[in-house]
Amino acid sequence: MSREPIHIALFGAAGRMGKVLLHEARTFPSLKITHAFDPAGAGQYFDELMIEPKCYGVHDHVKVAIDFSTAGSVVENVQCCRQAKVNYVCGVTGVPENVKKELREAAKDIAVLHAPNMSPGMNVLFALVAEAAAALPGYEVYLSEAHHTKKVDAPSGTAHGALRAAEWLADQPAGFYGMGDVLGL
Repeated sequence: MSREPIHIALFGAAGRMGKVLLHEARTFPSLKITHAFDPAGAGQYFDELMIEPKCYGVHDHVKVAIDFSTAGSVVENVQCCRQAKVNYVCGVTGVPENVKKELREAAKDIAVLHAPNMSPGMNVLFALVAEAAAALPGYEVYLSEAHHTKKVDAPSGTAHGALRAAEWLADQPAGFYGMGDVLGL
């Protein structure tokens, strides 16, 4: 039995991560990006999908949105999703506390997943480090992640993680989630 793919809206579609997500979504038969937003790429096409400058509304058939735009756009994007009752995956880095508060507020009405690092491998590593730190009282433990400025996504799995998060979040109830929830950590 073939299931209709989960329809997704993508914020930041013309950015580096957005372009990777548009390509990688093709490998997820259970997902289909049907809306793409990015002021920098407005009017450009990816296959038959035209990138719109901003979210003027999301149609009923969209179940979840993925956001890799900018910290300054997150509030407007999550409000667009909240109004349309569309669950929201936020992979934007550098989100200030007042914006995180807005994400938690939106989570009262929709499922919101915020993870500044969507790589499943890194999230498993974070969980392992936390477990190791708890098992080693008295030790000073820290984890540092670094990438060069031209990092390509492929090694980290950030796109596979974001798409996996969207697939998982599509049917979740309202609430605030992280990658640990997606990965069962």
